[in-house]
Amino acid sequence: TVPHAAWRGMRATAGVVAETLRLYPGAWWFAREAARDTGLGGVPLRRGSTVIVAPWLFHRDPRWWDAPGEWRPGRPPPRARDAYMPFGAGPRACVGMALSFLELQVVAATFAGAFALGVAPSCPDRPRPRASVTLQPDPGLAVTL
Repeated sequence: TVPHAAWRGMRATAGVVAETLRLYPGAWWFAREAARDTGLGGVPLRRGSTVIVAPWLFHRDPRWWDAPGEWRPGRPPPRARDAYMPFGAGPRACVGMALSFLELQVVAATFAGAFALGVAPSCPDRPRPRASVTLQPDPGLAVTL
């Protein structure tokens, strides 16, 4: 069995990973096609229309999150069921979502337990996200071990 203290630590690590993915989802946008004539926010959509879904925006929307711009590990879930979607949502969500989330926790816990991590002096105070296929820090993120 896992000792109670280790379990608390993994719950904390899960909160860190979840909050990091809320602010910096790898899939910062994705496209979906309307399967039938419908509407979205009062805008009519014809069958076959492409809709861009942006987790980056949902994850920062004050309707769903308290203090959405702040990094708060362990924050409660959003006020809307689908307002958190770092791996997509619905039937086309990432098939590896559970494994990826677990893998991120294990890697984060392993590094945090083995190294004292720090931001390198050459790194800007707050790197900007660069939108590509996935989000990346611009000009990169230099760390010290």
